[in-house]
Amino acid sequence: MDSIGELARAHADLWKHLFGFLPSTALNCLVELGVPDLIQNHGKPMTISEIVGKLSITNPSKTRCLGSMMDILAHSGFLSREVKGVEEEDIAYSLTPASRLLLKNEPHNLRPFVFYLLGKIVAGPWPLLGQWIKNDVPTAFETCYGIPFWELATKSEFGPLVNEAMAVDARIIGETIVNECKAVFEGLTSIVDVAGGTGTLATIIVKNFPTIKCKVFDLPYVVADLQDSENIEFIGGDMFEEIPHAHVALLKYILHDWSDEKCIIILKKCKESILSADHKGGKLIIIDMVRREDDDAHRQFVGLALDVYLSAYMNGKERSEKEWAKLFLDSGFGTYKITPITGLQTLIEVYCIGGNECSVLILTLFVFLLNQCDWKIHLILAKQIPFLRRAFTFREGPSCTCDNSGLMQVVGFEKKRLKLGN
Repeated sequence: MDSIGELARAHADLWKHLFGFLPSTALNCLVELGVPDLIQNHGKPMTISEIVGKLSITNPSKTRCLGSMMDILAHSGFLSREVKGVEEEDIAYSLTPASRLLLKNEPHNLRPFVFYLLGKIVAGPWPLLGQWIKNDVPTAFETCYGIPFWELATKSEFGPLVNEAMAVDARIIGETIVNECKAVFEGLTSIVDVAGGTGTLATIIVKNFPTIKCKVFDLPYVVADLQDSENIEFIGGDMFEEIPHAHVALLKYILHDWSDEKCIIILKKCKESILSADHKGGKLIIIDMVRREDDDAHRQFVGLALDVYLSAYMNGKERSEKEWAKLFLDSGFGTYKITPITGLQTLIEVYCIGGNECSVLILTLFVFLLNQCDWKIHLILAKQIPFLRRAFTFREGPSCTCDNSGLMQVVGFEKKRLKLGN
């Protein structure tokens, strides 16, 4: 250090980082105690003495601790702190839009999400990150509990906790997308909500678009006791094996839970679903985060925090647009469209290679590439795309070759079908 002052500032900064866990710990404590509801029911800003009186707390140390936790959350902006004088009784606290989400009677109540993310099971692996980084176990969650995250969810009370947390979060996301992305759903006839939990998002969709039929697809234990309705059908199964057919496959907060290899399996199963004989020309709707270098500080922090959590707990990750694009290409999809929505998430529409317009576009590009690139590249690309595979005759062996004699007929066929020219 260049000076004693610099050393002292570094020391203070270290203390700040060491206690970085306290805002979320304080938040969890206040929700367990019901403090947001006490303030709401009081009808005006509430002092610490009024809060501890309602909670029947008489121990001075506990009163002081609760006051400090309130101040920590006020400092972070989660609560509002009003100072009217110099005495303790002159400090009162009120709710902000964020803390109102923790009210019991709030329609968009996120209390179950807090209990899930800050509860004992999820908290357990955090102290073991260093151990996990050095060992050969896939996740810190398995380092702590001996089994993968989703396996524990099927075998204990942890499963309902996860499902309830996802359901309350889906309410906010669902209302946001049907309000801001109506055009995405207009004209659709059927949707399969892959790993759709208890059907919260599907319920919002069919309420706003009554002509859509939704299939909520999840593990059998999740949907076993759920009742079908006129527009919603619950189906049990495994998305890594087969996904029910529909015009559109919807994946909300699903792909970020899995590695690229697992995501490719899921996406290919989705492709089989939406390209079935009865639903040609379908698409995917993905609701997830798209990380960007130009994100504001808040979004960047949340993105990094989620990336650590997903990597350490599920072997998943938050992806950039470049990473998403590669995932789509590796799964056999074509074009995609990104629509930012309010908050942290993004809506991505993904279209299959094989639709008429996409066929012509890729075939035209392929004709150009024939004269620009090495034949090995053509061979690899053509074998991955069905309508290109039809245009080539492959001769496997020590030196693989291909004959593009049928290519121009395929191009001509596609143009004729689309009436785009001779």
